[in-house]
Amino acid sequence: MTAMRAEPDDETMPTALSVAPLASAPLAPAVAAPAVVAFDPVPPEIVAAEARWWRGLVIGMAVGVPICALLWMGLVALALAVADPGWPVWPAVGMAAVVGMFAGCFLGGWAGVTACAEALDEAELHASRHR
Repeated sequence: MTAMRAEPDDETMPTALSVAPLASAPLAPAVAAPAVVAFDPVPPEIVAAEARWWRGLVIGMAVGVPICALLWMGLVALALAVADPGWPVWPAVGMAAVVGMFAGCFLGGWAGVTACAEALDEAELHASRHR
């Protein structure tokens, strides 16, 4: 078995002197001046629509939290009353109130945002036509 070896006079193999470097980079990179970016001002109709969107989120959460908390508290109290009347109800009702608050934040916020999303879409569409 013989190994293949490249002969120095073989023209198919490039020699170390005939190969050009792929890329060259300076040793010390040049420091570029910081770029100044100018932003377009946000149109007032988009600002107003976003304010309505946030207001809808907060109002939805404010309405959803007490409704869901009372709903969960009632469900847990009813389930405990039916299952075992001797069980301590108040710790479980307190836990249900906390779970209802989380559910109210999520569902109320979702409902408020969904109710105000169309106004935000319309404002963005109107602002994009006038650019």
